[in-house]
Amino acid sequence: MSTEEETQVEEQSVASTVTKVDDSHGRSSPLRELAAEWRTEKYIAKVQKETIKSEVLCKIKETTELIKSFNSCNEKQNNSKGTVVEIFDWESLYDISSGIIDNYTSNVDSILNELDQLYRKQGVWQEAAFIMDSHRGAAAISKAEEWMTLKEDHLKHKSSELEKFAKDIGTTLERLSSDK
Repeated sequence: MSTEEETQVEEQSVASTVTKVDDSHGRSSPLRELAAEWRTEKYIAKVQKETIKSEVLCKIKETTELIKSFNSCNEKQNNSKGTVVEIFDWESLYDISSGIIDNYTSNVDSILNELDQLYRKQGVWQEAAFIMDSHRGAAAISKAEEWMTLKEDHLKHKSSELEKFAKDIGTTLERLSSDK
């Protein structure tokens, strides 16, 4: 029986077990079906395949496989000779781990450079916004000052006209009272 056939048989047995397990009302539970689906080898392999796409995770998997192969070599040698001979490719482990660290460092450096550029752009933007706001504020204050100056001139002109009319009225009243 091939591995694929074994997986199908296992999935069928899990599915039949799930359909046999009913809730208290005689219905199959969707949560149990979902849990059974997630426990299948096929689903586990699918999830592992998706997560292993990450470069760092691939390198960690390679390191794990190196360690597992080391353990299996030790077991074979222990079983065949009866003595413990440890053979491990430490250089491969070092190369892989240093590659991971170098990759991480270069990624962090590039991210920090991007962040620095964004901070610079943000500074330029903030300075431009400050200048624009200052200009708008100065224009609004200038307009308000101009309006107040014009209003004061208008009030002075009205005041002088009112004083002139008051004098004319006073003069007219004096003439009228002196003519009688």
